Amino acid sequence: MEFVRAWGGAVILALLMTACYSGGGPNRSVSGTGGPGALAGAPAASYDVKRLDGSVDSLARYRGSVVLMNLWATWCPPCLQEVPDLQRFSKEFAGRGVVVLGIDQGESATAAGAFARSHSVT
Repeated sequence: MEFVRAWGGAVILALLMTACYSGGGPNRSVSGTGGPGALAGAPAASYDVKRLDGSVDSLARYRGSVVLMNLWATWCPPCLQEVPDLQRFSKEFAGRGVVVLGIDQGESATAAGAFARSHSVT
């Protein structure tokens, strides 16, 4: 039930955004397509990022998987609150082709690593 409460708002928001940007909203172009809905089915852009262990990773590595990408920061109170739920979600769905990636927003690897270790983030 906690999962439903924690993720219910995000699911509703995603559904609303999909409805609003499915090509009929204010971002509609002359050709009739626009907004995020126009990207449906297209591969997400991928770029290299450095992991906390120093290795390089990219979204392309996870093609064929469902990827939940979480942008976070050590100073963000909601980020701190969602860590346990994201960790449980990651463990529960890891064997089902679901990957949870956490991307720290512009902080040092030292700060991000300390946060991840102190909150048992894998």
